[in-house]
Amino acid sequence: MNLGSCDMKLPQIREYLNKKYTSIDPFPAMFILNNFDDFETIKIICDTIITDMYVLKGLTYLTLEKEDPKLDEPNILRVFSYTRGLDIPTPVLIDDLIEAKYGTRMRFFGKKNSMNTILGWQAPGIWRAGVQFLQYELDHDIVDEVVIEAAIEFSEKLAVAVSSITVEDLWLLKSNLRRATIKEALNAFENLQARYFETCVQEFLRSRYGYTDVITRYKPLYLKGKRLDVYARKGVLGERKTVTLCECKLRFNNKEIKLEEIDDFFNVASKVKKYEEELIAKEGGSLKFETWVITNTTVLPSDLEIIHKNDVRVMIAKLPSNWWKRGDWKIINIEEYII
Repeated sequence: MNLGSCDMKLPQIREYLNKKYTSIDPFPAMFILNNFDDFETIKIICDTIITDMYVLKGLTYLTLEKEDPKLDEPNILRVFSYTRGLDIPTPVLIDDLIEAKYGTRMRFFGKKNSMNTILGWQAPGIWRAGVQFLQYELDHDIVDEVVIEAAIEFSEKLAVAVSSITVEDLWLLKSNLRRATIKEALNAFENLQARYFETCVQEFLRSRYGYTDVITRYKPLYLKGKRLDVYARKGVLGERKTVTLCECKLRFNNKEIKLEEIDDFFNVASKVKKYEEELIAKEGGSLKFETWVITNTTVLPSDLEIIHKNDVRVMIAKLPSNWWKRGDWKIINIEEYII
């Protein structure tokens, strides 16, 4: 079937897609692809915006969507690939890095007002890259089998480019960025290292303390949008369970952690503790619950007293002396900060 015929309409597009690809329920797929992030928002989008979703190949998908929930039929077609990449929630910066690394910007061919390139930061570590066709029922001459296949190929290539960008690229190529300032590039670099610090804490808790379930950027529904840097759990159901919450604070200088930086953590930790206590009451057994602030610097003595009153321990992470110059550093040890 050639979708480029003049009488091509939405039913024919669906007929073509249903014959060639596998139709799936949008919500479970989008929720998983977005790293189980923001249940409520994704559910609303899938219920009101996305009308059809198809698996094309690998982690490449196609959706039919409404530009406005009030529309009777979808008017947007997206072809996109999911990939893992640096935690930079700024597509412009990634776009600049791709150009700096490969010498050109990646753009899909076609009419200027009928399509555009998709490059979006979906969730921690997750990027979506591809092509978006706008109002395709009005510009049907641009949507046919050849164009869809070309969009699939482009989406996969763009996803590969996004996933290939490294911390070293950001550091070494920052002076070549055209639309991002050096300050923005350095801030992004520091944010990346902070994310990496959380991952290092995750690995340390698993290897040194034997935690079996360790989740970074944990955002359970009962916290209503609040997030934990690291949630760690070990133990046997019905016996003894240990839960440790970690607030991670990486510093590029020796400035102390200020109390106002972790105030919110006290409230979040109390809610998690209440939830875990209610859960253990149903499951049986006992609960050991700990809350840690993990940092590579210190806190003021007066603040430490208040932190201890909130049943929180300050743990100092020992890092390699040149950790900020490397992309593969690990935590050497973690010890409690006691004055």
